[in-house]
Amino acid sequence: KKIIGAILAMKTSKEEIYVEDVLVHPKWQHQGIGKRLYETLFAACGYLPILAMVNTTNEASIKLHKELGFKGVKKIKDPFALDTQEASFLMRREKQE
Repeated sequence: KKIIGAILAMKTSKEEIYVEDVLVHPKWQHQGIGKRLYETLFAACGYLPILAMVNTTNEASIKLHKELGFKGVKKIKDPFALDTQEASFLMRREKQE
C-alpha cells in the first residue's frame, strides 16, 4: 500500500509523448517495475511516438529502453544546461499502430 514507482510524461505540441522521469524506489529496482510503468504508459498512449532522455552511464536504463523498442536518436552533452560533464541519449520509440 505504498507508492514504489512513478512515471511522469507529457504530450508535446508535436503530438509526441515526452517522458520526463521514471522513478523506482531503490529497494524495488531491477524487478520489472520500470517496464510495467512503461507498459501502462504504452496502453494509455502507445499510438504516439515516445521520447526519453537516458543518462549515458545508466546501462540498465539504456538496456530497458532498447528492449521496449526505443532507439537512440542522438547523444546530448549537458542536456539540462547545468554546466556539467553529463551526457544523455535522446531515445525514441516510434508510434505503434
